[in-house]
Amino acid sequence: MMFKAFMSTLLMIGAAHAEPIKVGVVESPPFAWQTDSGEWTGVAVTLWTRTADDAGVQWTPVKVDRVDDMLDQVHAGTLDIAIGGLTVTPERATEVDFLPAFEVSSIGVATPAVSELQFGTLLGALSNSAFVGLSVIVIALVVLFGIAIWLAERRANGSEFGGRHHHGLGSGLWWSMVTMSTVGYGDKSPRTWVGRTIAGIWIVLALVLVSVFTGAAASAFTQRAVSTTATTWELQGKRIGVIEGGETERWLNSRGVRTVQVVSTAEGLRQVAKGELHGMAGDTITLRWTMLEHFIDDLTVRGGLRQERLAFVARPGLNSERKLTVSMLRVLQSEEWARTLRGHGWPASNFLH
Repeated sequence: MMFKAFMSTLLMIGAAHAEPIKVGVVESPPFAWQTDSGEWTGVAVTLWTRTADDAGVQWTPVKVDRVDDMLDQVHAGTLDIAIGGLTVTPERATEVDFLPAFEVSSIGVATPAVSELQFGTLLGALSNSAFVGLSVIVIALVVLFGIAIWLAERRANGSEFGGRHHHGLGSGLWWSMVTMSTVGYGDKSPRTWVGRTIAGIWIVLALVLVSVFTGAAASAFTQRAVSTTATTWELQGKRIGVIEGGETERWLNSRGVRTVQVVSTAEGLRQVAKGELHGMAGDTITLRWTMLEHFIDDLTVRGGLRQERLAFVARPGLNSERKLTVSMLRVLQSEEWARTLRGHGWPASNFLH
């Protein structure tokens, strides 16, 4: 009993004199940045602070310039933790340990918000499968009702729908198209009760068809002209800004995209706005937050280049007892954390997604 009490005392003394763990941080708003007073703030900093408090861990921040340098230091053991919007990758997982992912995002690109009303865009919209299918149905109905009105009126109304077959049928098709478009020239009109019945049915049906057809055309064109998803092939041959040493730069380079290193996301976005770069690539959350923070409203952000899971990194062996994992999960699942995110409009309000 005395031995156990002695060991417990030693452990308590050791814990009391344990040095704070070193936590690496790279400035990457909205996840982490330093205020004018030198204090660290941001979503990632707040999450880590609450996790450390829950786990009873003392820590001290260490500023690092590049993400790759920070991860190398964690791997070497000179840093214990790295926080921020760090992407979980198989390559990184072989060298460091990841804490639970706290966000799902994607690599995106910010480009000038220019309306792409080009001939190619129009052709692309018109080739939309839903639009083409609806067009076929409309044409078929125009032909069907044109034939029907011709058969009903060709004898009783020969002056308008009679004559040779190709003349009478042509008049029926002309009447059908004019009626459907609601132009209503009045140059041809049915006189028999059968013809007028057919005309009444076609008028009602045509009103519905025109509404649906117009909506489908507008939807197809809008989806084509204002796409929310980016692709790597459209970035080929263009100057795309990236942060040096980030996963975005490495991934785009592996796909043959020409990248230009910039000192910060804000600077990259400004260069895009000035026309010095074709686009600025990075985490979509970071791109959108920076645009809002710096009032850059003449750009548009499209994501979907590659999905990412964001997490903190731990020195191998540091979290062997999963203490930090349990604490972080407890924070992430708390109502207090949900209120914190809602207070910043992220992510529940779709403010940055």
